[in-house]
Amino acid sequence: MLRQALWFLKFRPRSEAEVRAYLAKKGGQAQDINEVVDKLKRMKFVDDEEFIKFWLRRRQARPRASWIIKLELKKLGVASELIDRVLGDQKQADRQRATQLTEKLRGKDREKVIAALTRRGFDWDTIKGVKLVS
Repeated sequence: MLRQALWFLKFRPRSEAEVRAYLAKKGGQAQDINEVVDKLKRMKFVDDEEFIKFWLRRRQARPRASWIIKLELKKLGVASELIDRVLGDQKQADRQRATQLTEKLRGKDREKVIAALTRRGFDWDTIKGVKLVS
């Protein structure tokens, strides 16, 4: 079962909940799954705090609003309390991500830039706070 878990972790870091669900799907018993997950934690292959940081770095290529990132992490089984503790207040980070996206869209119409920011979940206050480049 440890071999299956390591194979699953080969492609990208995973949350603890993802590993547990994968091993359960593969027919693992609860006690065996707990032992494997504990061993993976000791080996630093499974660490939800590091997983959150990985997810944020991954999202730099495709900027999204913080509430969407939090929702993605919750869907991946990361505890809300841990997400809030690691991410903290994201207003400034949202503004930076919105600015980053605006820079990528340099030369586009103002309406198209606003639409792109809205599609990625940025609220109106964040959009207003970003200098829209034309």
